[in-house]
Amino acid sequence: MNSVQPALLEHILERMPVGVVILDCTSLRILYINTYLQSLLPLPWHSQRLIERSLRDIVPVEEYKLVEPIIREVCLTGRGVTYTDIPYEGFLETRGRTY
Repeated sequence: MNSVQPALLEHILERMPVGVVILDCTSLRILYINTYLQSLLPLPWHSQRLIERSLRDIVPVEEYKLVEPIIREVCLTGRGVTYTDIPYEGFLETRGRTY
């Protein structure tokens, strides 16, 4: 991969209107998080450097217990997981933050 490709990818991911995080599957450490997603995190996380931080350190314990097995399964199988029956508004704690 040439040095231009990662810069182009970051340029694209920073302009997406959704949160994007890239995780290391073995350790669940953050390799990349876009500005949009980081801005939705509670204090102090939205202003700290999160690269190389563990997802376990950032996500509240209750949510981590729910998502960790799903992330592990995706990492093991390489197959995505889609949930089409989750009512978006029903899970909003505050506008823009779905749990």
